[in-house]
Amino acid sequence: MRILLLLVCCSFIFSCKSDVISDASVESVKSMKITHPDSLKLPSACELISEATVKKLLKINQQTLLNIKDSSNPEQKRVKSCFFRWDDPSLNFPGIMLQVTTNEVFEEKQDFIPGMIQTLLNDGSMEVDANSPNKFKKFMVGDITGAYSYKMSRFHWNLGTNYGFLLAFNVPLSEDDMVDIAEEIAREVNETLAKKI
Repeated sequence: MRILLLLVCCSFIFSCKSDVISDASVESVKSMKITHPDSLKLPSACELISEATVKKLLKINQQTLLNIKDSSNPEQKRVKSCFFRWDDPSLNFPGIMLQVTTNEVFEEKQDFIPGMIQTLLNDGSMEVDANSPNKFKKFMVGDITGAYSYKMSRFHWNLGTNYGFLLAFNVPLSEDDMVDIAEEIAREVNETLAKKI
C-alpha cells in the first residue's frame, strides 16, 4: 500500500513539474532576443497540434478519419502550413489551417511579427475588392495578446519576436465557441513549439 501511495505521489509531482517546464519553455521562447530566421528552428505546423486535440475541440467523432496535410511551399523557408480536414456530409469541406512563421521580412523590419498583431488590432486588414478593412478583436492565450476576425474566421498571435501563427477555421461555429477553441489550440501550439525548438 505504501508503494502504491508513493507511486501516486511521484506521478503527481512529475505531472506538475511537466507543466512548470512547459510554462518555462514558452516563457523562454517569448523572451528570446530577435534572431535571424535562418538561425531558428521551424517545425512542421502539422506537428504542433495533436489529432486528438483537434477531434476533441471540434467535436469530431473519434472514428472519423482526420486528413492531415502539410501544405507548406518548399520555396518559402520561413513559413510552414498544415491543413486538418475531415468528411462530414452536413458541412462543406470542414477543416482548419495552421501556419507557423518566422519573420519573412527580417531584412526590412526585425520586429515585424509582434508589430503585425498590433497593426491588425489597430487598423484591421484590407481584403481584395473590399471598401473598408476587416476589423480584428483581441483574444488572449495566457498573457499573450492575439488578434482575430470572426468574419474572416482567422486568429493571429505571436510567441515573442521570432514566431508568428495563423489559425483559420472552415467550420460553422459561434464567435464564443470559435474563440474558446482557438485559445485552446494556441495554448497547445505554443507549448509544443517551445518543446521542439
